[in-house]
Amino acid sequence: MKRILLIASIAIWLLLLYAAFGPNPQKEYVRHQQAYSEALSELGAEADYPIKLRQIVIPEMGVIDRCVSCHVGVEDPRMAGAAQPLTTHPGDFLSDHDIQKVGCTVCHDGQGRATRKKDAHANRFPHWEKKRLLEEFAQAACVRCHDEDSASVLPLFVQGREVFRQNGCTGCHKLRGVGGHLGPDLTELGDASTHVKAPTADSRDDLLERFNGDVNLAYIYESITEPDAQPIDSGMLDYDLTEDEALAMTVYIKSFAVSAVPEDLRDLRDTPRAPSGGELFAANCSACHGADGMGTNVPQLEQIGPAIANENFLAIADRQFVDHKVRYSDNPDMPAWGMAGGFREQDIAAVAEYLFSLKGTAPTLAEIDAIEGVAKYGRSIFANQCSGCHGIDGAYEMDLIGPTLQSPEFLSYADREFLHSTIGDGRAETAMPSWFFLAPQDYADLLAYFEAKQELRSTFDDAKEHMADDEASDWGRARYSVLCGTCHGPDRRGQVGPSLDSPELMLLASDEFIYETVVGGRAGTAMGHWRHLSSEDVGWLMAYIRTARAGDAERLFAQGDEILGSESQGSLTFSRICAQCHGAEGVGHIAPAIGNSDFLAVADDDFIKETAAAGRSGTGMMGNLRGQGGTASLSEREINQVVAYLRSRENSPRPHADVARVQGDIDLGRDRFSRICAQCHGPAGSGGKGPGIGRPGLAAQVSDGFMVGTMANGRTGTEMKGFAPGGDGLVELDEHDIRSITAYLRSGVDVDKLTRMVIDGTPANGQLLYEGQCSQCHGDWEARSFAPHLTNEVFLEAASDAYLQATMSLGRHRSAMQSMMRGGGGVVSMTSKEVNDIISYLRQSAKLHTGNGRK
Repeated sequence: MKRILLIASIAIWLLLLYAAFGPNPQKEYVRHQQAYSEALSELGAEADYPIKLRQIVIPEMGVIDRCVSCHVGVEDPRMAGAAQPLTTHPGDFLSDHDIQKVGCTVCHDGQGRATRKKDAHANRFPHWEKKRLLEEFAQAACVRCHDEDSASVLPLFVQGREVFRQNGCTGCHKLRGVGGHLGPDLTELGDASTHVKAPTADSRDDLLERFNGDVNLAYIYESITEPDAQPIDSGMLDYDLTEDEALAMTVYIKSFAVSAVPEDLRDLRDTPRAPSGGELFAANCSACHGADGMGTNVPQLEQIGPAIANENFLAIADRQFVDHKVRYSDNPDMPAWGMAGGFREQDIAAVAEYLFSLKGTAPTLAEIDAIEGVAKYGRSIFANQCSGCHGIDGAYEMDLIGPTLQSPEFLSYADREFLHSTIGDGRAETAMPSWFFLAPQDYADLLAYFEAKQELRSTFDDAKEHMADDEASDWGRARYSVLCGTCHGPDRRGQVGPSLDSPELMLLASDEFIYETVVGGRAGTAMGHWRHLSSEDVGWLMAYIRTARAGDAERLFAQGDEILGSESQGSLTFSRICAQCHGAEGVGHIAPAIGNSDFLAVADDDFIKETAAAGRSGTGMMGNLRGQGGTASLSEREINQVVAYLRSRENSPRPHADVARVQGDIDLGRDRFSRICAQCHGPAGSGGKGPGIGRPGLAAQVSDGFMVGTMANGRTGTEMKGFAPGGDGLVELDEHDIRSITAYLRSGVDVDKLTRMVIDGTPANGQLLYEGQCSQCHGDWEARSFAPHLTNEVFLEAASDAYLQATMSLGRHRSAMQSMMRGGGGVVSMTSKEVNDIISYLRQSAKLHTGNGRK
């Protein structure tokens, strides 16, 4: 028995030693390596291939992969045509992926330590979470090491990413800290435990068969294609994706996992490309607001996201409004993207810029000029779109949101360029929207309507006849006092405008020159056109102006001589001597704009030459001809050159309206404005009872002359009085004061002090109006309704009074929100005062309610 036991023990030890160190034909990898060795022999390569357990060990990634024990030819190009598992790795991935450094399971998952196919692939191993990723599904693992953009060669992954973004999935789901809160966080869904996230019993077997036993893939696919499968009350919508789109999104979502690859081994960019505003909008906003920003037809999402690429919204929304809404939200279903939503400041800015990029552009003035406008159609457009704020036919009414457009002073300055830019660009921080979406024909008709208001009501011949009327000069004096004295001085010796009490002027100015100046004005200067005056009024004014013919002025040169001279030499002389007062290129400075095309059209060569030579008594214009005692001493030839240069500018384009030319004391202007103008126009010109004249939008659209003339003359029939000496204002401003205020408004030194325009209304009346006209759609402080919720702090912080005025006036195109203004065509017809009352109620109520918004 002892002998038997000894022999048996020795046999067992031999068997154990053989099992540990000898070849085992029963092991799968042994058979595969023997087959590989035989294949090498057939290729004439080394025949003695060592049969052993092979593995890749990467401690920093926690990888021990024994896959290469079976897949022995994975790096051998000679095995390209061999069957699995001896064949080479498909594609050219190993050309830039060293398998000895990255292993296998970092890309393919599976159980790397196993030595049997069934265990290693783990597709039939129920307790192994990470099943082997087959074929195209392995694309989901690439982002463990690579930047998403560097994985662009992976078609299914990229397609899935685009489907995911285009359907705005992060509007409801968070992904890596960015996204909404209505759905579960997807950041680690690709790592979800199969014991927690698995397909339903009805679909389980079929889906596991389809995805080779991968529970995680099966669950993701089911969630995409059957969103209400679990839970049955899920709010997840069925987007009716095609089979290809669903598979692609499954691959992309499978990539949402925590990478086991250390950062220093990952092929990620140091500074990843920041997503564009369009990409952020598509990924986070499009589900509710629509892929094109025009809203969604999905009933569950309509209340969350109204149309924000709507032309009416883009016409009035400003950057502050959009930034505030995106950052804080005012809707419990919409993420506060700048807070819990995960947006950075640059993301908010990018989305806002993208949104405003959807705004169209107004037709150019050149396009409009090529179209014949019809005034009666323009009047109809005005009645439908503009009269609610500006009054019927633009006439003055109390408490209008917009200023009157019938004032002769306004019409005298409102040329085509001004009207075009005002209509097309709107006025920021006012209720005046940008009407960029009107057709060119609409613009042409509107301009024709305004030009009809500026129709010339006199003729030179008729005015000339009235100059001879009995007491014409006396009647002219009365007209002059009202119409002209504020600029040219009550004694005709000038203040804002040049002196008319000059023998040189009366000698050179023909009756036709005076007539054309009165009715035609000087574009871009404080001398507006007085086309609305009758022939009688113009004739009497001409008669009174002619009574200033005093003194002994004489001509220095013969009349009618042809002016010959070098334009280029005249330009040099003008720049050296004349531009100091008349401005570069004669656009005006402290002296009149003699490079103005309107002036050059009525002043003949003799007028210009004689004035340049002899000067203008009683003004700062000295004679420049040699021997006339001026600071300059020019020859007749040099004066001729200056005349030739000015004449060459007769058809030059007028300088843009926002070019500053007035010389003034900015500090003095600030002082005068704060004491006299701010009570109506608001701090630094922010706007209040009067327009926001300190805002950059207005300054870009009006000339210095527009500002100076308006301050001097006021606006007939409105609270805006003329403040020049002799005007009807309570305060008199001299020429230097007016020019200094203009310089201050032009300087932009206090732009950072601009506040929002605040309207003045009656809250008690506004409450009755809101409850009767608005609450059924917009809800109240206690409950929401189907339209956007207005009675919450975040919205009211974002929306300026001007925004609310414009919204109620304009409505929303292709939505239930129609114009609420009188004449707007909506079901409600309110006056400007009633609109302001509602806004005042909302503002007052917001102070009494807390906790409904950001706070």
